[in-house]
Amino acid sequence: MAHWLDSDVLINAKNDAYGFDIAPGFWEFLEEGIGDQRFLICDAVKTESISIDYELSDWVRDLPNDSIIMPDQHVQTAYGTIADHIQDGGYPNRAKFLAGADGWIIAHAQVDEGTVVSQEVTAGNGPDAKVPDIGNRFGVQVIRRQRFMQDLGVRLVRG
Repeated sequence: MAHWLDSDVLINAKNDAYGFDIAPGFWEFLEEGIGDQRFLICDAVKTESISIDYELSDWVRDLPNDSIIMPDQHVQTAYGTIADHIQDGGYPNRAKFLAGADGWIIAHAQVDEGTVVSQEVTAGNGPDAKVPDIGNRFGVQVIRRQRFMQDLGVRLVRG
């Protein structure tokens, strides 16, 4: 089962305790997992990461081209179903949700039977479309970065 990385996981990691200069081992861990396709980045996450964070854009651009996953017909169909749900669900942030990578990453994970790794938290009964809520609606498990690292037994040690 693959882990699909949301752009917020990368952006938040770079901006907090896992900055490139502070925790290079974290980024090496991600690169290794991306290289052997245990961790996946969809094209929409690449595009979003590059557009939001300049420093992160260099890291994302340096990933091998074959490690960025493009949506196939199954993913496009799944995305269409998710987009219809967002449009019909009365979410006030639907335009923002649909313009970003969130729907795509959920669609990829649904088709792949993978897990989304995201820093978003549920909106609960709130009106916004959030990755954990929409993932749950479509049978996709969503976990946060800390659980992802714990589940994989990651240990960051001082070298």
